[in-house]
Amino acid sequence: MGFFSDIVDRIGGKRVGYIDRKWEFDAKSAILSSAACADIDYDGKEEVIVGTKDGEVHCLAHDGSLKWTQKLAAEVSATEAMFLEKEAINSIYAVPLLTEFINGGKKFILIIAGENGLISALTADGKILWQFKAKAAVRSQPLVEDIDGNNKKEIVFGSRDKSLYVLNQEGSLLWQYEAESPIESSPALYKGDKTFLVFGTDDGFVIALTPDGKPIWKYKTTGKIGAKLIVADVFGQKKPLILVASEDNTLYTLDQNGNIVWKFQAQGHLYTQPTVTDVDDDKELEIFFGSGDDRIYALSPNSQKMWTYETNFWVVAPVLVADIDNDNHPEVVAGSYDKSVYILDAVGTFSLDYMPGISAVAYQPGHTAEVMTQEPGKLVGTKLWQYHTDGVITGIALMKSDGKNQIIVSTKEGKLLCLAHQR
Repeated sequence: MGFFSDIVDRIGGKRVGYIDRKWEFDAKSAILSSAACADIDYDGKEEVIVGTKDGEVHCLAHDGSLKWTQKLAAEVSATEAMFLEKEAINSIYAVPLLTEFINGGKKFILIIAGENGLISALTADGKILWQFKAKAAVRSQPLVEDIDGNNKKEIVFGSRDKSLYVLNQEGSLLWQYEAESPIESSPALYKGDKTFLVFGTDDGFVIALTPDGKPIWKYKTTGKIGAKLIVADVFGQKKPLILVASEDNTLYTLDQNGNIVWKFQAQGHLYTQPTVTDVDDDKELEIFFGSGDDRIYALSPNSQKMWTYETNFWVVAPVLVADIDNDNHPEVVAGSYDKSVYILDAVGTFSLDYMPGISAVAYQPGHTAEVMTQEPGKLVGTKLWQYHTDGVITGIALMKSDGKNQIIVSTKEGKLLCLAHQR
């Protein structure tokens, strides 16, 4: 029956199988963001790295077993302590950054940012290589790129102390830029006709700086920008654009000079960055994101809405696009505050509004028939699978295991789940 039902489902356009939990890890402290996954010890299997509210970093093997834990705590001044919740002083809100650069003979480095202002570089086995302390919380993932063309990667991050910091590989400060409000968004590096850094601020500005920290331009939105900025060549014309998700409910797209290309208005705040990828093989990049209006959005490169899907609560964590069931077709994976993981068809499903050739308009004798110009239907967001968890979902990541994508789910209740497609 299973073989024949699979055939019937595929003929009917349905996906086969189901989503099931492979393992669960209890961090015993709230997990506030997505995990990060990579093969950091070069054994051919990816590890999972996650930070917690109590300031611990856990490294798990691909099967969910604990490999090591490192506590990242910092002394805070009496003034800092006045503005920080005691239990959250060492919280890790930022997604861990896993990067490769040679430093002291250690190739894989983990960059961890904390509420206590610490930027910590860890080796693959969890040892602290160096630490740098900003004057206030660092809530977003740093950027690690060669920003100045010297063949060495720099570490770039913003802080609630209103500064953008640039460190070298040894953790020493190269320069910093003072903005007019806190910086909670992750910066990005624009590489096109020009090369520059770009980031958002809590007062709604997008700011572009030269690789040595000189202002180039600013663009003002009307809401806080806490999301990571995305630089992507969405039209496939070797002209990257800058995608900015703002809490004024708007996704902005800017060119390299800070001019608006287009903007899309949702009905709720945009808390995290969009995901851009080509899901229909047309050499252009489609755009996917979640919103505080409980919806998941799919846009074409020119801002036209392809489809939406409504969940039962906010979609705050970044959505991901990947082939989950190993059928060579991409799916959209999103976590909602309704405690569910949704897996949707990335392209959407075409739904007829009426049957072509059978119109609701009845032509009467003596009247001239007009050509029907309305499209017979539209794409709609289509749920393939839904998995309900026991906690509020704060992050989604992908781990490659046995050649297949598995979903790593973070929850506010401190649980890390590994979900996989089963047949």
